[in-house]
Amino acid sequence: MRIRAGRPVFLHASARRVEVDGLPGVNLYLPPFIDRRPRVSKDRIRVLHVVQHASLGGATLMAMTLAERLDPQRYDVTLAVGREAGPEGDLTGEMRERGLQVTTLANLGRPLRPWQDMLAAWELSRLIGSMRPTIVHTHGSKPKLLVPLATQVAQTPITVAHIWGWEWQPATNFAARYAFMAESRLVAEPYDALISCSRAMRDEGLRRGIGTPEQYEVIYPSINHERFRPPSDAERAEARAELGLPQDVTVVGSVMRMAPQKDPMLLVHAAALVEVLMPGVHWVIVGGGPLEQRVRRRVQQIGLAERVVLTGPRRDV
Repeated sequence: MRIRAGRPVFLHASARRVEVDGLPGVNLYLPPFIDRRPRVSKDRIRVLHVVQHASLGGATLMAMTLAERLDPQRYDVTLAVGREAGPEGDLTGEMRERGLQVTTLANLGRPLRPWQDMLAAWELSRLIGSMRPTIVHTHGSKPKLLVPLATQVAQTPITVAHIWGWEWQPATNFAARYAFMAESRLVAEPYDALISCSRAMRDEGLRRGIGTPEQYEVIYPSINHERFRPPSDAERAEARAELGLPQDVTVVGSVMRMAPQKDPMLLVHAAALVEVLMPGVHWVIVGGGPLEQRVRRRVQQIGLAERVVLTGPRRDV
């Protein structure tokens, strides 16, 4: 999202201009019936990242990276995370070790639970009201749903939703898919920006009538190239020895969260097919999630236990 002098955040025929204290030359154009004056501290801009859980995964890692890399001289950043952690592991401790400000929301979680979700929206509204951020940035489907509710009570100048996947994609029946699509259309409207992790994700949203082209920004996940430099022969040999892999075989690797939308079973069945066509290929699958035990059982059932290494969640990829 780019906010420049003279560019409206809200488009409205009778919008009024509001200057942002602490951001010289930047104006927000606001509807006359809503007072969403920016809450900018005298020295730093307040930013709130809302993450539905602290489990190891792309959305959580991106929120941590953004919070860590924003200039602390200019930004006062807080991470609000759900209390629940899945089998992928809990990153709350690591967030605090990195010196990040972390607030835990007791009622925020992945499952759809109407009463608890309303309590989570109330928690968010109280946090936003006390923190008075200029920007609220959501990561995940549940925060994307709850923040528009929370900001009806505690209004915020700028709201941003980071799109990592669409709610209907893992749905197993037509009714659920239709309901999730309708909810996504309704929820997207109040956001000033929808950040998509890929063009395909953006195009899917627009095709389903979610948001407008002007709302979307495509920003690919950042990669630390230094971490993924080609290993030396010694490093490669050490890693293979640790994983119990022969030194002279072809190895296929995958890193994923083992969840329905990632379809890890497809990779396992591909490994079975490759074993028929190219015997001797080994596989390393890194990650955890709700389907991890099912994947382990399936690997055993099809006789690939000696070919497929399942490491579980790891932070040293």
